[in-house]
Amino acid sequence: MTSKYSVIITKSIFDTKTIERKIISLLKKTTKKILLFNTALNEYDVQKLHKRIEAIAGENFDNLKVYRFRGFEPTKRLELIDYAIKTTENLGYVFIDGIRDLSYKFNDITHTHQIIKWIDNRNIHLITTVCENQKEMYEYLLSEKSSEY
Repeated sequence: MTSKYSVIITKSIFDTKTIERKIISLLKKTTKKILLFNTALNEYDVQKLHKRIEAIAGENFDNLKVYRFRGFEPTKRLELIDYAIKTTENLGYVFIDGIRDLSYKFNDITHTHQIIKWIDNRNIHLITTVCENQKEMYEYLLSEKSSEY
């Protein structure tokens, strides 16, 4: 496997079906470990997601580790993800559901370099999600534009 990067665009921060299907598909055809980091869902919803994947994936389920980072600051999230990536043996895939929540500022070059290091140094496929919520995106763009000018 060569290192890769993919983005999944979702309609809502609570749309976990696309990620669920992708993880189940991977669990059925790889022996590599898969890490899933979620930045938005509460503990109950993350457990529900985890159980749905377990019920469908069956025997290969041990290859998946799920982490919930709602309520953590971006720097702490990055630190925890970095640790998990560095210490997980036979790692093949990393899902970050809510990549925008890893940074205080859009396109922070420091965080971009960190992500590139994860991909290249561990030879992993990183899959991230971006929420396509129009209202949130509009408000976000206005705040970013106003801070740049």
